[in-house]
Amino acid sequence: MTLREMLLHQPVTWHGVKLHAPDWGYGSHTLAATVRLAGGQVQLHVIANAYWEPLEFETPPPGDEHHAWRRIIDTSLESPQDISVWADAPTIEDVRYVVQPRSVVLLISTLRT
Repeated sequence: MTLREMLLHQPVTWHGVKLHAPDWGYGSHTLAATVRLAGGQVQLHVIANAYWEPLEFETPPPGDEHHAWRRIIDTSLESPQDISVWADAPTIEDVRYVVQPRSVVLLISTLRT
């Protein structure tokens, strides 16, 4: 099964800069989405800021004490910090993430064993 096929069958929760409040308007410059994979064992949270200024996005809770968000991609960062290997990705402790102008961020949360 491809990633595309897997994503098509998973529930997606849409957001804007605030959780559960996507802006579907014509002039919107932001979008965020959370998708659960592998029976809820993995969550992806993707944020897109097409605005010309940095914006602060709320992040959903990563789960209980066994979960944490890790930043896999932040296109505003210089290479090689813009993309991280899953296991080495920095942990995000805050409930908000500042996304730089015209950037995309991908966070991941997995159940710790």
